Amino acid sequence: NTQNSDDAGSESYEQSLNLNLAASDRERLNEIEAALQRIKDRTYGLCEMTFEPIKRERLEEIPWTRYTIAAARELDRRGGKR
Repeated sequence: NTQNSDDAGSESYEQSLNLNLAASDRERLNEIEAALQRIKDRTYGLCEMTFEPIKRERLEEIPWTRYTIAAARELDRRGGKR
């Protein structure tokens, strides 16, 4: 029955999407927890690659960021994990 296979495919897609969202949420939570630790360590706002200050605008946009824009681009160019 085509209807049943369509339903199964849709259900499988939804499960996959939910798992991907859950993984993304976990990753975001880990980044936030790491940012809180950097606040405690007094290293929050410093790039982990260059040790330069991260611009306020970037921190307001992505408070858990670890890198300046230039460092993040360099990591992306190298295919590195952020």
